Amino acid sequence: MADALIGPIPYMLFLDSFHPVSSARPPLPKLLFTVSLPHEDHIKGGQDSGYYRGKDTISDVCRAINTSQVCSSIEFLSTENICLNMEDGSLAVSDCGTKFNVGASGMTKLSNTGVRKDGQSALAFAPDWERMRVTIQFKLEEEDIIFDRESDEGGAWQSKGSLTPDQLTSDVRHQFSRQCRTSVTSILILERWARLIRHDHAGTVVSGRFDWRANDGALLAEFLSRLEYGSPQQEGVDDSVGDLSVFGGNGSTVVQEARKAMQEFTAGMIAVPLADDAPLRSVECWDDSELDSNGLPRSRTLIATKPLALNLSVVSRYTVSFIGYDVEKRCAYWIKDSWPINDPEFTKEGEIYKRLKDAGVPHLAEVECAGEVRWKADNAVQRTRTNEFSNATGGTVHPLSHYRILFKDIGRPVYRFESTKQMVTALSHAIKAHSVAYEKAHMLHRDISPGNILIKRNGDGMLIDWDLSLYIDSRKDAASRGPRMLWRTGTWAFASVMLLSRPFERAHSLSDDLESFFWVLLFLVLRYRYSPVQRTSMQSDVDFQSYMLELFESKTIGSDGITLGGRQKRNFLADLYDEPSDADIMLMKDALNKFIPRPLSGLIITLRKELNNLYEALHAYRKAMNRAAIAAKLAAADADEETDDDDGETLPRPARLQPTPSSSLPPVSAPARPTLFDAHQFILARFDEALSAKWPRRGLSDSSVDRIPSMYLPVQQKLSSAPRKDAPAPVTLSDDPVRRRVYDLSHQVFMRHPDQVAEYARERAGGDYITISLSGTQLPRGQKRKRESTLESIPEEREPKMPKYGVQAITLRRQDAGPPNEVLIRNSKDGFIKDAHGFATATEAWSAPPLRGL
Repeated sequence: MADALIGPIPYMLFLDSFHPVSSARPPLPKLLFTVSLPHEDHIKGGQDSGYYRGKDTISDVCRAINTSQVCSSIEFLSTENICLNMEDGSLAVSDCGTKFNVGASGMTKLSNTGVRKDGQSALAFAPDWERMRVTIQFKLEEEDIIFDRESDEGGAWQSKGSLTPDQLTSDVRHQFSRQCRTSVTSILILERWARLIRHDHAGTVVSGRFDWRANDGALLAEFLSRLEYGSPQQEGVDDSVGDLSVFGGNGSTVVQEARKAMQEFTAGMIAVPLADDAPLRSVECWDDSELDSNGLPRSRTLIATKPLALNLSVVSRYTVSFIGYDVEKRCAYWIKDSWPINDPEFTKEGEIYKRLKDAGVPHLAEVECAGEVRWKADNAVQRTRTNEFSNATGGTVHPLSHYRILFKDIGRPVYRFESTKQMVTALSHAIKAHSVAYEKAHMLHRDISPGNILIKRNGDGMLIDWDLSLYIDSRKDAASRGPRMLWRTGTWAFASVMLLSRPFERAHSLSDDLESFFWVLLFLVLRYRYSPVQRTSMQSDVDFQSYMLELFESKTIGSDGITLGGRQKRNFLADLYDEPSDADIMLMKDALNKFIPRPLSGLIITLRKELNNLYEALHAYRKAMNRAAIAAKLAAADADEETDDDDGETLPRPARLQPTPSSSLPPVSAPARPTLFDAHQFILARFDEALSAKWPRRGLSDSSVDRIPSMYLPVQQKLSSAPRKDAPAPVTLSDDPVRRRVYDLSHQVFMRHPDQVAEYARERAGGDYITISLSGTQLPRGQKRKRESTLESIPEEREPKMPKYGVQAITLRRQDAGPPNEVLIRNSKDGFIKDAHGFATATEAWSAPPLRGL
């Protein structure tokens, strides 16, 4: 979001707003830097050279801070040479994947660590995200986070920027994911200048530049001192989460009872780490519907797991979930933790569920309690603060508040169905819940996706995540509603063609949700069970993955910055180009060479046909409107010409084509006849017909099998439709598919590196693997190569690896280890043969000559 970056605001205003001074703090010490910046040496020598980081610059900064004791509870460690994995922040142990580093890591000091002469810990050597308090990144001045530096000198604040240093967002993501945080403040050093950057789930606020070395680092010491003596609320540490000391520690009887109860609650539904050594915590939850004697919502403290999956999109609703146990009621719950928009126009999810329950909506999760999370010090609701500064910039940053809701029910995701009939049943139940909610409670869900449809223990479906739903006061006027915001909330892969291709034409409507059910059905069938015959072989996995990405995730960004999509979906509905025909759908097979059940294929074909008819009608209607508009303009132009005085000096105008009489045009008003997707009856009837038909008895052989484990479900994201004046910013860290968590099924689909496809083939097939040779190889596609098994026993032959060929799958039988792609050629004296340039000559392991002595 371009407007999620606010600033710069004056440095002292930043400190006073977010980190007010404490009366208990001592006088500020001096930060005595001993290593001058490289650019300072150049200036003294009369050179005008760009800044570069010196050998000991970061170590000197850490030493100066640690020895000054300005923040005695924090130790700073130079970690610029520690490579970390982008996806999870762990130590990088190989050369594959995307990496980053943290210049200096300020972490909570451990009591048992020694201190070296340079002031750094004797034991710490790498960033520990659970102890991280503040990070410092060192960048060039030209890599500043703010475009307009003149605004630092008293100009207007701005809300347009580019988070150029990817490491900054990486640091923040991992602090949020490993700690219970409401906000994070980091330091960005740009040569002689520095900025403070505060992140919360609404956006980012950037301070004005300050000279961090001037006056013995007085301004930098000011921030570090306020951080040291500030409260958890000021630092952004969620104090509603704590350890198990209130329950007697990890080994207490009540904690063991909680583990057992949560294991029984989640068994067969979701995988939750609940072994004896699995970390647990205490979490406080509130009930806004029940007040105590002081007029405040009542709260309860639960024993809870850590989040079941990490959300790496910081600027968002930041939804995570975990399992909790109420000691008093001796009951386990599924807890949803999120940051919804804090605005009277948006109803809290707990109130939405109450409205749905009162309306008799079936197939919902039962709510135990729900309420906003509060600070211990003053019982104030935890809210974001970036929005407080967006008004001054004209930005559209919305206030968010922390919210927790406890559910008595739990289910497994719909993509873990035991049979395709069970999957269709779950979708049918979700549509029924959607229907009653729309007809009786007047609620429109607006986020239909596989992640929001669950299967209960008895096989019934549940429709969850109603926090984005919209209350429609008058459904008669629903079609005429315009978008109430410049962005849409939903899941891109399952959004309707209309919302993706024409985001400004109208607001989210019922037909959009019903179309989303169709895309969910198609996605589950294609990815988890059946596919067209020409795409069922293992050789086509990569091509099929590309097809799935194109169909569900394709998007384009125009010159005006508007993100559009839906073209491939429209082609699928119309059966254009290489999209599967009705016959292809009827003959789809799975990996076991079994045909798709006839009721399932018939359901897909019927819904596709009617959706195509819907868009054909809309296209004809749109063309009629355009023709009528042109006719009106021509008629107005002719009327103007008739009133002009002809002075005889101008050339005669060419004759105009006579417009078609308006009586012969189709009506330009909204079509009077409702479509089949203006109500639920049609799609419900089609699902009921499919379920009542005869299905093959296949048992678990028809269960879900993830054909493409390297492709993940999309995250819940904003479908941005706000035009931007500047060029599209580089993709954010959360949009980069390589940098997402590789095991989180809630993230967007993406393609894996070719060298990982073979490993997935091993796990999935467990047999022979097909070689897909790329350009440069001499063997035809699919041809197997002999392997010299003796090469595995010679380590020298495996090092160094210098692959020249992009291998997407390999021809091996299942083994613990395989031979290298290439080996170095040796001569009779056991030396390496070198080419004309002095480099060792390599050849493919499969065609290497026999080893000496064999």
